[in-house]
Amino acid sequence: GLSQPTFDRYLSYLVQAFLVFTLPNFSGREASEQKRGRKLFFIDGAIRNVALQRGLAPLDDPVERGMLLENLTVSSLHALSVHTGVRLFHWRDGKVEVDAIYDHPTAPVAIEVGSSPRHSKTGLRSLIERHPQFHHRSYLVTPHSPVVQPDSSSDGVGSIPLDMLLLACGHQAETAAKAQEA
Repeated sequence: GLSQPTFDRYLSYLVQAFLVFTLPNFSGREASEQKRGRKLFFIDGAIRNVALQRGLAPLDDPVERGMLLENLTVSSLHALSVHTGVRLFHWRDGKVEVDAIYDHPTAPVAIEVGSSPRHSKTGLRSLIERHPQFHHRSYLVTPHSPVVQPDSSSDGVGSIPLDMLLLACGHQAETAAKAQEA
């Protein structure tokens, strides 16, 4: 029952308190990005569980666990984007989506997070079809994925284990933060 301006004001308070952040929808055109839907993420998974009153549900419910993995991955990419100044998006077109797009000007990367290596790549394939710059620059990230380079797969989508991505994000964010201090 909140008006849009009231909701936006309340959301801005949560963003300013470093509890949540939003990702705009990637379109390839700046005007479209500002008009289309945002996706909300929590800075920390524990805050997510408390705010949504999930308790221990992520330990037993595969859907909850998947959402927590997505939030963990995107919040790590968000930290990286803050330190590097590279914009971060999500992408949705109808019923297909990609969880994160790290929109580096010369090396953009699309990332879909899943619970298993059998997770659908439909969103990544649709993104590549609409935005060819992501061909050979798209990855499925899951806890137990093998490392597969996108250029060695038939569909241009690679895979990487979640822990490897998180370590890389942390290292790159730390390097960028130290460079800002110098």
